[in-house]
This record gives sequence, C-alpha cells and structure tokens, in this order.
Amino acid sequence: MMIQSVFQDEQELLKAVIEVHSAEGIDLDPMYFKGNFYKQIPKPKMIYDINPQVDECQQADATKLPINSNSIKSMILDPPFMFGIHGKTKSYYSSATHGIFKDFIELEDLYKGILKEAHRVLQKKGILIFKCQDYTDSKTTMVHSFVWLWGIQQGFYPKDLAILWLPKNKVYNPNLKQRHLRKTHSYFWIFEKSTAPVVTLNPTDSTFPTEKAINMDLTATASPTPKCPSDTSLNPNIIKSNFEFILQDGSNS
Repeated sequence: MMIQSVFQDEQELLKAVIEVHSAEGIDLDPMYFKGNFYKQIPKPKMIYDINPQVDECQQADATKLPINSNSIKSMILDPPFMFGIHGKTKSYYSSATHGIFKDFIELEDLYKGILKEAHRVLQKKGILIFKCQDYTDSKTTMVHSFVWLWGIQQGFYPKDLAILWLPKNKVYNPNLKQRHLRKTHSYFWIFEKSTAPVVTLNPTDSTFPTEKAINMDLTATASPTPKCPSDTSLNPNIIKSNFEFILQDGSNS
C-alpha cells in the first residue's frame, strides 16, 4: 500500500516515517518531555530532556549532548514553536506543556543550536526527524520554511516531509476577527546528514533570500515576524545548484 504524506494520527505518521526512513527505529530523543511520541512505537535507546519529567529520562541540553560525534543513526526533535510573550500567551495549553520563546530570535537561536548538535552526533546519512509548526500571533511566521533553510545551511539534505493534520485543541480567541487561516497542521521534516558537498545557501549573490534578505522586523510588535521574499527573488543558478545537490546525494524520489 502506498504511504502518503498527510496524516490525522501522530502515531501513524511516526510509524510511516520509521518504516520508510529509519527501519531500525529512533536511537535518540533529546527533547523527550513525557514521551508522548512513544504510545505505539518503541522508545529510543537514549532519552534526554533539559528538564526531565519522568524518572527514566536523563538531564541534558539538546544543544550540548553527552554523546560522541558521528555515533547516532537516527534521532527526533520536538522543540517549542510559540514565541512572543504578551497578554495570555503564557496560559495557552501549548505554552504550559512545551514552553514559549520570548521572541523569534530566541526561537532561531535554539533551532540552529539543536540542528548543529544533531549534525554533530549523527552518522553520515543519519536521519533527523524534526517536528515544527507555523505560528500566527497578529502575523504569521512560516517556521517550517526557516527549519528547511537552517537545516540545509547546517549540512542536511531535506529528504522528506510529513504533515500532521490535527484540528482539535488549537488556540484561538473567539472575540477577535479572524485575519489568518487557522493553523491546524504541523510538519515533520525528515533530514538526512549529507555525504555530498554542502551547497552554500548564503552566496555573495544578493538575490538569494538569505536571512539578511528576509528583512526581519524584530522591533515593530510584541511578537515580531520575519518578512519572506517572493519566489521571484530566487536566483535560477542557485536553484540549479540545489537540484544538483539532491542528485549528487542519490535521492531522486
């Protein structure tokens, strides 16, 4: 049976990702929390959290793991996705269970840090599953797009993407006029530590959408949101280079 990319059950999504990309299961979860991922799939051999909630979990920072370099075949990351503390944001369910960042810069620092550490501990062609979610708070931040960019910059090949559609228990204020589509889905990036030369996604060519070109306005609001360029700003030479990178990596399906 064909395994598709959109799921309404997180356990079925994780089973599918493991079947296609990590047949031996997941070796490491350094952001374990209470182990909610592992209701129907085996727990990783190594589980850590910066603030362990269960006795079986060891304390460790996901940006500074007590693990040898190039030693892990697969791992999963599930960082917080909300940012911009104001009003009642601290009382949101997701804030209470997974935390909330002060601002986008704090989110960026953590995401880059855990991607860098994941790249260090994974073996070549090792698999990283990275759960993320876009966030709307007066403005929308396409967080999954930034994760894609930061992953490639770190040396990962974005091998696949699964989407979890889960409309229940989503935060909203019924007293406000809706100005954005309600985000009822999250993303699971499947990154592979590449064996091919890393393509530089921040070349001197200023037409490529680097982080500077994204023109983040981090002072205008309590929950700053970066402004992303349109597709027309992409340089065809860079796009060509990126396709060559994918082909060199041997992943064409």
